[in-house]
Amino acid sequence: SSSNALNPNVHYPHIRQLCGVHPFDPLAKSAGNAKHCEKCYCFVCDDLVSKCEHWKISLAGDVGGSRGPHCHAHNEDESWMQLKERV
Repeated sequence: SSSNALNPNVHYPHIRQLCGVHPFDPLAKSAGNAKHCEKCYCFVCDDLVSKCEHWKISLAGDVGGSRGPHCHAHNEDESWMQLKERV
C-alpha cells in the first residue's frame, strides 16, 4: 500500500543540512552542499537560500567571508553557530 505521509525535510521549509532532496556533507566543502531545493533555508541568514547573498561565494569583509560560503554552514559547527548569533 502507498503512504500519504509527507517528509518535512522535503515538503516544508528546512535548514539546508536537513534537506531530504539534496544530501549535505558537513565535513566536505564540496559543490554538492550548494545544491538546494526551493524549501531550503540558509542556516546563517535564517532565510530562503534564494535570498542569501553569500550562498555560493564569500567576499572579503562580508558576513561569512572568513568561513566561506553559507552553503557549508550547519548547526554542528561552533564557528557557524557563533556567526548566526551575530547576524
